[in-house]
Amino acid sequence: MRAPGLLVLIEETWHARRASREMLGWHSRIAAENRELGGRALYQRILVRRNGIDERAAEGILRRSLESASDWEADRELRYRDVVLYTIVEEYIARHPERRGARARMGRAVARVIARDL
Repeated sequence: MRAPGLLVLIEETWHARRASREMLGWHSRIAAENRELGGRALYQRILVRRNGIDERAAEGILRRSLESASDWEADRELRYRDVVLYTIVEEYIARHPERRGARARMGRAVARVIARDL
């Protein structure tokens, strides 16, 4: 049975908020452990530890995160908010292939949790 549209939007928004809070926790822990890291190097370390992947796979996620963000904004530096949004949308889609994408504006939910300047 397929969930009604409103329930799907609520589920997606809830997922984005929960995952954003979780990834903010990862950022806080890894940044505290590695004060010398910042920007892409920090984001890569977070992805390696959180996702249990190697540095090359994490760099691929960072690249795709920036490409995705560049689709809707002018060229700029990668932000942690971009990485979080890309990561949680990809995870959600992987868990729900029958839905063929996400319908909620997960970026809004992520923006409520992840500061723009991270």
